[in-house]
Amino acid sequence: MDFTQLKLDDLFACLSEQGAVGLAVSGGGDSMALIHLFAEWREAHPLTDGKDVVFSVDHGVREEALGEVSFVMKTADELGFLGVPIKLEGLDDGGALQARARDARYEAMAGRLKELRLSQLLTAHTLDDQAETFLMRLLRGSGIDGLSSMHAKRELYGVTIVRPLLTVRGEVLRGWLSKRGIDWVSDPSNEKVEYERVQVRQLLQSLEGLGNSPEGNLTEMIGESVRRLQRGRLALEQQAIDFVNSQVRAHRIGFLHVKADDLFCLPLEIQIRILHRLLLAFGIEGRSLSSLEGGISHIEAMGKAKFVLAGVMCEKKADGYLQFSREIGRTPFEIVTRNFTQNDLASEKQLIWDKRVEIIVPSGFAGELLVRGFSNVEIAQIKEKYKQIGVDVSRLKGAQKILPALAGCWCNDQLVAVPQLELYDESLFVELFGDLDAFLDDVSFERAVFPLNRWKTQLI
Repeated sequence: MDFTQLKLDDLFACLSEQGAVGLAVSGGGDSMALIHLFAEWREAHPLTDGKDVVFSVDHGVREEALGEVSFVMKTADELGFLGVPIKLEGLDDGGALQARARDARYEAMAGRLKELRLSQLLTAHTLDDQAETFLMRLLRGSGIDGLSSMHAKRELYGVTIVRPLLTVRGEVLRGWLSKRGIDWVSDPSNEKVEYERVQVRQLLQSLEGLGNSPEGNLTEMIGESVRRLQRGRLALEQQAIDFVNSQVRAHRIGFLHVKADDLFCLPLEIQIRILHRLLLAFGIEGRSLSSLEGGISHIEAMGKAKFVLAGVMCEKKADGYLQFSREIGRTPFEIVTRNFTQNDLASEKQLIWDKRVEIIVPSGFAGELLVRGFSNVEIAQIKEKYKQIGVDVSRLKGAQKILPALAGCWCNDQLVAVPQLELYDESLFVELFGDLDAFLDDVSFERAVFPLNRWKTQLI
């Protein structure tokens, strides 16, 4: 098979912008095809500024990896790309090596990509990888989302992973390389039968003869099933999104409210997806299908009791609404320190605290900013201040529940803003911290955004 310009344009049409990108290249046949195909496509779509970046990772497990990275770096240089080698440490100890290595290399490449101010990372996953992933998840009893396997795009570690070769067989890519006399390296770990993916690959090869339909063999039929599952998943996701956007209320102090009857009259599959999105609003990712199913069951059955799932508290209120909030007391809240300069871009003058509150810093602010929740000592001091100014202490009850989960912004050991309270209850703000106008004279923050409108999703 040859790849015409039209075919190349189809493969790389999934790139969301024409700027520079990163490529993950191991030196194996699939990834060497990726770098050479992309180089040909780039000739027809040249960059006006900057260079595409090629990452190659030495996991510190195999001696041969150093030479493989050098081979990739030489290829990157010959093709006009910026080569960036990455060396990882300490992966050879412990189990689940392949999974830990995968997570470590993606995190490392994403970090370097962001340092270079790029946002897209191309990988060489093929139709064969898609079929293997489908079978691995089938063996685990996955639902629609799991069996949807790999998508052409997904968000990971703050960057977009792009998989342009998902519809192409690996043997086609290697045939194309051989026809052009392009070498690649072979990783012996791809033959180790103790790895689950290798076992599934061998199983798939033994079953290929079952795919005798006119459309193609088993791998291609699995690819077709995956495409149909992804279409179904998108439809279900859209229903969940529509419900959240229309029926879930977000309070800037960090509460979500949804009417229980409206939620539980929906099909269970939609309820599960809505709960998943509510958890995502609090920065909770990676929940299994079984835990979400159990969560829905507990929430529907509970009376006045509270239910905690993955650090998120759910309470059933007397008015029939469910209230979701960040659990307080079990896990310490995140502490974020950022140093801002006058020259920072507007997009850099913001930060996410506790994976859920977006804080926008004024363009004129410069200096080190520390963001954290309120400590028990500080809450006790606030309580004492209430007494001094003669305010009914019963009003503190609500504040005690929310203050530890609010983003307090400190500069030079002085509290300069509580963005979630600035537009929440000015009288409470004044009573706790003094005159509001004087308090915000030097540093004024925009409102903190509880990201109901920034739902994360694996589908792009």
